[in-house]
Parts: sequence; structure tokens; C-alpha cells
Amino acid sequence: MIGLRMTASNNEVPFVLGAAGVRSVEIIDGGDTLAVRMRSPDDSEFCVLLPIGVVGDLLFQIADVVSRSHDSRS
Repeated sequence: MIGLRMTASNNEVPFVLGAAGVRSVEIIDGGDTLAVRMRSPDDSEFCVLLPIGVVGDLLFQIADVVSRSHDSRS
């Protein structure tokens, strides 16, 4: 995470990291965690660690949002 400037978040404003690309995705911790290495707009790198249960919820919510977005265009 060299060169990545981060600021602390509070309850009023969510912590936001902008991603310009995905460098890699790996399953770690014996299959319990997904590690997603991302490239930031300034070409530095950060990693997001997601428990597998959170990955399932994220996929479900993404599918729901995409589905609703597609339905609203019809």
C-alpha cells in the first residue's frame, strides 16, 4: 500500500477507496477468506479481505442490483 493516502472514516462518511483494476483474487486462510488485490488510480495497490460468507452476500446483492437495473431499462 505504498503511496496510497488513506483517511480515517467516521460513522457519518463511509471509508472509500477507488479501484482502477483488479490485480488478483486468491482464496486464503484454508478457504475461509477471499483476498482481492486491487490497483488504485495512482497505480498503487491495496487488498480487500472478505470472509467467504461476505463474498456470498456481496454476489447476491450485486446480482439483485444488476437485475433491478436491467428491469428498469425495459
